[in-house]
Amino acid sequence: FLRDMEKSPIRMEEPVFPADAALRLHPDRADFETVGLEWSRHEFPYVFHRLYWVTGGRAILHWRGGGRTVLRPDRLYLVPAQRPFRGECRRALSHWFVHFQFSLSGLSPFELLPWKRSIPFPRRGERARLVPRLHALLTCAGLPQRLEAEAILRRLLLPFFTGPIYGPSVLSAA
Repeated sequence: FLRDMEKSPIRMEEPVFPADAALRLHPDRADFETVGLEWSRHEFPYVFHRLYWVTGGRAILHWRGGGRTVLRPDRLYLVPAQRPFRGECRRALSHWFVHFQFSLSGLSPFELLPWKRSIPFPRRGERARLVPRLHALLTCAGLPQRLEAEAILRRLLLPFFTGPIYGPSVLSAA
């Protein structure tokens, strides 16, 4: 379907995908934990994508191959799957995390689209209630809870793929 997009005479600021492009989004786990020095002893080559919302403390992700990301409070961080890093945590780091699967017609959206590595995420307000709600929903097995969990994950991910990276977007109005 990517070749078809290249042939299209339509010019847009955002990538356009065919209507039949299969979007797969599945939340696996959401939880809260406080880690310390033990987090610094591991390299994390996860097979799932992750969101980190730091509520206290600070840590550094050292990416294999170079580069680093400093995790600070009041931000939501997006870490793609198969992106190995080593954590550095000298003091306690309190954070929510979300593990999820995400693909577009079997491909990683992070290889197809521009995306933001982090967004502001204050500890107060409606958005701050989304991650704990996602955690509660994922402990239930019912279809309504799974559907709500997927809707929350979509709301959490949307700001990473809209805004200045793309220019004006109809998605920004959602």
